[in-house]
Amino acid sequence: MIPLYWKSLLLLISVLQPVYADWQFRSRPDLSPPRLNITVPAQPAVEKGLIFVAQYHGFEEGSSGPEQPAAYIFEDNGDLVWSSVGHLAGWIADFGPTVVNNALVLRAFQGILDGPHGRMYGDHVLLDEHYRTIKVVKPASHRLVSCHEFQVVNGESVLMETPVAVPINLKPFGGDASQSWIVSNGFQEVDISSGKLLFEWYSLDHVNPEYSAFPLESEGVFKGTSSLDAWNYFHINSVDKDDEGNYLISARNYAAIFKINGTDGEIIWQLGGRRGSDFDVPSNVKFAYQHDARFRYRSPNGSIEHISFFDNADHSAPGRSINPFSRARFVELNHETLTATEIHTYRPPDNLVTHSQGNLQFLENGNKFVNWGQAGAVTEATGAFAQIGEDSPTKSLLCYPF
Repeated sequence: MIPLYWKSLLLLISVLQPVYADWQFRSRPDLSPPRLNITVPAQPAVEKGLIFVAQYHGFEEGSSGPEQPAAYIFEDNGDLVWSSVGHLAGWIADFGPTVVNNALVLRAFQGILDGPHGRMYGDHVLLDEHYRTIKVVKPASHRLVSCHEFQVVNGESVLMETPVAVPINLKPFGGDASQSWIVSNGFQEVDISSGKLLFEWYSLDHVNPEYSAFPLESEGVFKGTSSLDAWNYFHINSVDKDDEGNYLISARNYAAIFKINGTDGEIIWQLGGRRGSDFDVPSNVKFAYQHDARFRYRSPNGSIEHISFFDNADHSAPGRSINPFSRARFVELNHETLTATEIHTYRPPDNLVTHSQGNLQFLENGNKFVNWGQAGAVTEATGAFAQIGEDSPTKSLLCYPF
């Protein structure tokens, strides 16, 4: 196996679904990694690096997927660098490189998935350059942690989601006497070395469930009759932090993005949603059920901000589509005119619809690397999004080049 710190030219590749293994390795005959089918060969403009993916069978019963779900590192030609089989246990998600205390490490979430309820039970772990587990990072206060986010801040602390089911009177939101549970979606910033809690925030303290884009229903997996099927009205799936100490969160089931004050937890602004947006969102910027909201730029006087996010425009729950295909978005927010303006919208290959997952990465050479999530595709493109490669790592939650 190639050590983590080795790099090779990144080639974007495609995995057809369903995917069946047809490789064998003398050193590891037990491995059954998927074979990658290159559809758009790499061009000189492609960023150099490796591709990190975490593949799984999917949320639906009987869905197709890789023969051996695991975390994988691939070279530019689709050759396998490393498989997590034997290193990580159970369901693997959010796998990729990061830097902690000036050391390059791998991060991964390992545990089990409750697909119908969208819950994950497990831990975030760090691996060294020899793929050995060196630390298990847990949230403070014995909270349940989700798999979506493990954003390291300045190599010392980490942002993690911490959803909490709490009892509440749901009659104001259309519930009956049997419905009394809701998920207060939150996040923590925790010091990696000491485990000390640095910041904590929960949606129910700040955001009214009345305007959720995922209304309470009398039947289904989020009907709110117990802590297991608690109404998931908000659903945080990404957390970012800027150099001023404020936070950016994506609330998928609220169809909105929020900037949070890093001192008192108050909402600085809201973008999108059924009600409460601080910016006018024109039809060409409208989004819903998004993932991976990130700070990208702030003008010196703070009047202009740029953010990016993955616009699913659809949901795993039926009947919620707002667009025929998903998109990766790059948007400007003007705090003087209170308008949101499209900078770039990146369309998927074959007009794919991604019901869940997805992310947009800005590479060092200016290229954009888009993982189309559950739809099973990855593309890399120039800044103007002229496509220079294509890949689809079967139902990967997040995919990263490095």
